[in-house]
Amino acid sequence: MSTDSSRTPSDAVNGQAVKRVLEAERAAKKAEERCEQRARELIRKAQIRAQRIEQRCDRRIAHIHMRCSQRLAEHSRASARADRDAQQAVQASSMDGEAIALAIEKLAAVLSDADGEDV
Repeated sequence: MSTDSSRTPSDAVNGQAVKRVLEAERAAKKAEERCEQRARELIRKAQIRAQRIEQRCDRRIAHIHMRCSQRLAEHSRASARADRDAQQAVQASSMDGEAIALAIEKLAAVLSDADGEDV
C-alpha cells in the first residue's frame, strides 16, 4: 500500500530529478524556439539582400544593354555614312571620267574644226 506518508527519500530525489528533467526540456524548447526565430530572421534578411542584389544586377544589365544598343546604333550610322561616302566617291569618279571624256571630245572637235582660227 502506498500512501503519502509512505514516501521514501528516494521518491523525493526522483521527484526532484523529474522536475529538473522537465525544466531542462522547457529550457531546451525555449532555446529551440529562439534558434528557429533567429533562423527565420536570418533567412528574411538574406532574402532582402538577394532581392537588392538582383535589382542591382538588373539595373546594371539594363545599363549595359542600353550602352551596347547606343554603340550599335552609332556603328550602324557610321557604316551607313561610310557607305554613302563610298557611293558618292564612285559616282564622282564616274562623273569625272565622263566629264573628262566629254572635255576631250569637245577639245578634239575644236582642234579639228579650228582650221587655224583662234577660238
